[in-house]
Parts: sequence; structure tokens; C-alpha cells
Amino acid sequence: MNQAEVTGSVQSSGQFTTDDETMLSFKTGGIVDRIYVKEGDKIRKGQLLATLDLTEISSQVNQSQIAYEKAARDYNRIENLQKDSVASLEQLQNSKTGLELAKQQLAAAKFNLQYSKSEQITMV
Repeated sequence: MNQAEVTGSVQSSGQFTTDDETMLSFKTGGIVDRIYVKEGDKIRKGQLLATLDLTEISSQVNQSQIAYEKAARDYNRIENLQKDSVASLEQLQNSKTGLELAKQQLAAAKFNLQYSKSEQITMV
């Protein structure tokens, strides 16, 4: 095998990272309220790194709570009307579906709020 000296330049693009760099994100979207560390800080497992402004997610929980309460009132009203043969079985079933949907949306909003408050961005 022959060896030869070659001169010239090679251009390339890329990204340099370190072996211990970790990309982190919140479970929910929002505005970062506070960052507790700065670039280059050593961190430990479970350490709180940042928190979100909870205004938007709290509003979603409140809206979901109100929607659930309305769906529950609607269901109870339709249930009573159906017993009196004023509302149809279909209306009762549709109302029950609306109530279940509102219940699930409320549960999801509360989950996201809880996750945004207690878990935030933590090193795992």
C-alpha cells in the first residue's frame, strides 16, 4: 500500500456535544417561569431545574371543571325528563356520553396541572 500526502481542506457541518449532555423538556407546554440552574452547572437526579407559569394550565383545569359540572347538570336533567317520558333514550345516552367526555377531559387537565407543579423538569 502506498501512502501519499494530500493537502486541501474539508468543509463539514455538525453539532458538538458532550457525553453528559441531556435534552430536557416539560410534559406540558407553557412559558418557563423560572430556571434554577445555569449552563455548565452540575446537577443531581431529582433536582428541580425549571418551573412553568401555571396560569394557562390552571385556566384549562378551571374550564374543564366548569364543563364537567354543566355536563353533570345536563345529564341529571335529561335523566329526570326521560323518566317522565319527555326525553328520549337517545338524548339520555348522548347526555351520558357528554358527561363521560367532560369527566375524562377534566382528569387529563388535572393530570397535566399536577405534572406541571410537582414534576417540572427534573434530572432523571
